[in-house]
Amino acid sequence: DDMMIAAPSDQRLQVIKGEISAHFDIKDLGRTTHILGIRVSQPSTTTIQLDQQVYIEATVNRFKDTLSLHLQKDLYTTPLAGKDQLVASTGKADPDKITLYRQVLGSLNHLSRWTRPDISLAMSQLGRYQQNPGEYHFNALKRVLGY
Repeated sequence: DDMMIAAPSDQRLQVIKGEISAHFDIKDLGRTTHILGIRVSQPSTTTIQLDQQVYIEATVNRFKDTLSLHLQKDLYTTPLAGKDQLVASTGKADPDKITLYRQVLGSLNHLSRWTRPDISLAMSQLGRYQQNPGEYHFNALKRVLGY
């Protein structure tokens, strides 16, 4: 199994590694660059950044044709339009559309849990309509993808 260790100093890191290696055979793979699909970078000695840019791009590419996405950089500044209220759809959604809605929602929910908590409220609100999503819900989901 793999393990990542974070410590406030290189000296403390060496002490921790020494304590672990006293009980287990270990192999130091150096600085972490990726863990569980999350990119890890350290732009300064006091900052660690986590992102899932590769996952975001793969998710957008996976659904862009099916959802007819035409995304522009910095098109949206918020995940959902603040003035709009999500309401239940009156029609009956096609089962394939329901499946697609749930797939996109699940992919975005994964992001919201790990590196994009800023879309959590949108995911919570859109998740309420996965039984019967309407066109308005799909448009809101596209907006989150564009955000």
